[in-house]
Amino acid sequence: MADSGKMLQQTQVRLLIDNITLPVSTHGTLYTAVTEAWVKALQALENLIKGIPQQINDGAVLLGLSAWHLYPDLLLASTGQYIRQEDSLISSGGIVTIGLEDKDNNGKGVFWSLPLAQARYYGDPVITKRHAGVRESQVTFNEFLFVVIGSILSRWNAHSLDLCIKLDLIHKFASIASPTSDHPSDLKCHPLHTKDRDKLGWLHRLGLAVGQYSQSKEVARKQMARLISFGERRCSNFLGPINSHPPPAFGLVEFRTLLDAFGDDFKGRIRFLQNWAAREFDSHSLRDAVIRYRPKGEYERFKYTKLIKEIVPRKKRRNATGSSTISPPQFQWLDDFKSDRLDNFEGDGGAWIPPGPNEQPTPHDLFYGDPKSCAIYINRMKFSHLIRCIEEGDFPMNLVETALLDLCESSIFDKYFDSLNAIDVAGMIYSKLHGARVHLQVTSKPIIESHWCKELQSEEPRILQAIFSCVAHLETGVCDVDPNSIGDQTFAVCHGSSIFVAESLLKDPAEANLEIPVERIVGNVGKPGLTFLIAPPRPKTRKVDYSTWHMISYEPFDGVAQDSFQGTTFHLSFTGGRDAPASFLETVVSVYDRGKWIADLDILTSSTQWTKLLDPYNQLIRRLVSVDSWMELLDPPVQVSVVRAHANPVARLAAAALAVRQSDQVFIL
Repeated sequence: MADSGKMLQQTQVRLLIDNITLPVSTHGTLYTAVTEAWVKALQALENLIKGIPQQINDGAVLLGLSAWHLYPDLLLASTGQYIRQEDSLISSGGIVTIGLEDKDNNGKGVFWSLPLAQARYYGDPVITKRHAGVRESQVTFNEFLFVVIGSILSRWNAHSLDLCIKLDLIHKFASIASPTSDHPSDLKCHPLHTKDRDKLGWLHRLGLAVGQYSQSKEVARKQMARLISFGERRCSNFLGPINSHPPPAFGLVEFRTLLDAFGDDFKGRIRFLQNWAAREFDSHSLRDAVIRYRPKGEYERFKYTKLIKEIVPRKKRRNATGSSTISPPQFQWLDDFKSDRLDNFEGDGGAWIPPGPNEQPTPHDLFYGDPKSCAIYINRMKFSHLIRCIEEGDFPMNLVETALLDLCESSIFDKYFDSLNAIDVAGMIYSKLHGARVHLQVTSKPIIESHWCKELQSEEPRILQAIFSCVAHLETGVCDVDPNSIGDQTFAVCHGSSIFVAESLLKDPAEANLEIPVERIVGNVGKPGLTFLIAPPRPKTRKVDYSTWHMISYEPFDGVAQDSFQGTTFHLSFTGGRDAPASFLETVVSVYDRGKWIADLDILTSSTQWTKLLDPYNQLIRRLVSVDSWMELLDPPVQVSVVRAHANPVARLAAAALAVRQSDQVFIL
């Protein structure tokens, strides 16, 4: 039944092509006509197979479609009809538009043309390909996060520990982090502005990746592990130079960091050190150990606590199987005792500490802790010790958040945490660009040195340009384009089979500005490498035909919301370009009415010139006239008028963009 349905659809398409009146060739000689038709058909069909959308005004290509049994999706500009054929030989994005007026009348017959409305509202689901191993240099952003995790682990010096143990610690940390808010409390602050973002949004994102790893099956888990291993081996400097990295576990193995998190709770500090030492060290190491601490408000003198008073002998006990085991030692602690002598600090961390009450101070070596806060004097916390401290509750999770936030604020490690912040920003951007990829070569230099990171750290970042720069950098791995060189007229960036378009070209002008103003659509421009699409400086508009005066009426507005612009379509086409490491291609956004060209638009610029009104009817309804055709908008009335394109986002956007060139003020109702 499926095959018969496909055959019926293809028969209908052949009948449609047979009924389209387009000349195959206008040359007088047979040889020239046949050669020209053959070349045009081959070029157009080759592009369609690659997924490059085409506008066809030449019957030769349609003849090739019929003769070679290739069936791309068709868009009839005159009726707006979209015909899906889903030919597996045609790459996604290979769309044929038929019936658009040749506004330049250059006789080429075949053009690159992308129907924006179709791509935005009626496009197919994004097609992605997956492999069971790392066989490509491009990965999805979720896969890229495992490379970032590997880069983090490369500096933890915990290679002997099982990967799951290290990932479990990250997952524990992530439990205290909230996702980055898309709506910051300060409305002037954009969520991509890295200076004012949630400081631990990156940790939440890493936690989601670790959760994905723990829930994955064998094949997927092996691929994630390979990506982590790649990050450990090859990407150790991706988050910044080695001297900018904090100690392992984001710096939480440092006693000063842990103890500072207790704030004024000096008893909590002592309890933490006692429990930790009793669990991790043997009794002989701790027999003569002393804890020195400074209570709140006592700046000139320290107090001392004997770490161990006595050790209760370990007792043998029988378990369920009948064999004997030795119980862990039980430790008891001395009460505080005061020192009558001001301490002298040595440069190596040693201190003069009395070994007991009423005894003369003797030199002690720093064992563990922070000599200026709370320390054991008898070497340094291990990664495994930190895990047990958290598991045993000696260091509560709320203090983990306090410690991490303090580390994020530290100027010593600012490059490292700014890099993680940049990863979170990129994750927000890519969360909307379904099907986009990240080239692993992007890890060859610190991400914080990229131009888009620096732009987002500036006081007033140019968000759209920074997003285009970010996408270009991550997609290619090498093209780090300065957002300042992209320009305000750039509305899209293309790479491979992806076109990343400013969303203002794809949405109704009344919609609120979204935080991530870019969307990905499937297609390509037929050019290698990276291409930026820029609007022409002087868009053209159809000249008013004086003979059409009788078609313009400007009826008084009766308050009825209706759509008088149902034949409106948007299309992209090229006008020229210049080559560079990343090429810039001048591209026009053209509006057509049932295949008839109306105007070229600069929507990015126009969108800054109209005003949105919430409830204007009571003020304006009595003095409006209706504009119900493109002819009436091209030759606008002298009165205040309303363009009626109700519930037609494409026509509303096109009309608003054109109206700002025709009128002093434009309001979106």
